[in-house]
Amino acid sequence: MEDDVQWELARVDQRASKDILPTKDNLCRRLVLDSSICEACGDAIETSGHVFWVCVVAHEVWDLSGICFDTVGDRVHEFQQFQDSLWHLKFGQQVDKELLGLVCIVAWCLWSTRNEVRLGKVRPQASTIFQKARYLLNEFQTTNLKLAKLVHDENVQWQPLMDLWFKVNVDGATFAQSQTMEIGVLVCDFVGKVEAKLSKCLPLPLGPLENEAKAMEEGI
Repeated sequence: MEDDVQWELARVDQRASKDILPTKDNLCRRLVLDSSICEACGDAIETSGHVFWVCVVAHEVWDLSGICFDTVGDRVHEFQQFQDSLWHLKFGQQVDKELLGLVCIVAWCLWSTRNEVRLGKVRPQASTIFQKARYLLNEFQTTNLKLAKLVHDENVQWQPLMDLWFKVNVDGATFAQSQTMEIGVLVCDFVGKVEAKLSKCLPLPLGPLENEAKAMEEGI
């Protein structure tokens, strides 16, 4: 999952739990809009609870998910009950983390879709919204699995060079005003004795990456 999507998901969750999402109900109470009726169904005031649970669009998506909510129904009016539903799913029904993640992402997709439609885009079908949620969840899990494999091994320790091996340290610096670069090279043997060293100024205004590559070339 892309970083901006993860950040937006967390932002929606935080704002919804405080009932400060810019729903039509909230915007009407702040005198920004004249009508608070949901544009998707045209049957009720658009509160956060309506967007996430009560609206016919939300019902269609949740039906496709196959998730059973004991706390979802006519009693759910605001997103705070959504948070209660997560607690119920985790500790009451003891569902796994994947299902909890899917619930959060579906809710975000419902809100994202609502905003896109208000900006003039065509409303996608419920199956499309749910497929998007599944895709985002799978992408997030795949990315985190790859990161878990890259965890640094704390048991890795420095090891001295083997006999007859040499270590080459190189560095470079670019000077924009003089349009030149300077490189430094230090060659040590397997016991740490300095065998060779080099310092050179070149009339080459290279970038940082090219600078390091040129320093390595000179060192070798």
